[in-house]
Amino acid sequence: MDSNYLAKAAKDHPNAFAYDELRSPVSVKTECVEPADKFFHVNPCQASVVYQVNSDRFVGPTFPIHYHDSNQQPTLA
Repeated sequence: MDSNYLAKAAKDHPNAFAYDELRSPVSVKTECVEPADKFFHVNPCQASVVYQVNSDRFVGPTFPIHYHDSNQQPTLA
C-alpha cells in the first residue's frame, strides 16, 4: 500500500481508519477490573473491537483491534 492511498483515505475519512473496509464493528468487548457505573467504564480496562472484512488486503475474514488504556477520559463534546 502506498502513502498516497493512506493520505487520501485520511483526508476523505478523517474520523475513520485508513481502511475503507472498517465501517462498523461486528463485536465490541470491554473488560474492566470493576463493573461500569451508569455512564462510564472504570480504569483500567481492555477492549477488543472486531470488524468483518472481505478483502485481499487482510489475512482472514475478521480484523481485531485490541487496546489497553489506564487513563481513558470521557469526551466532553
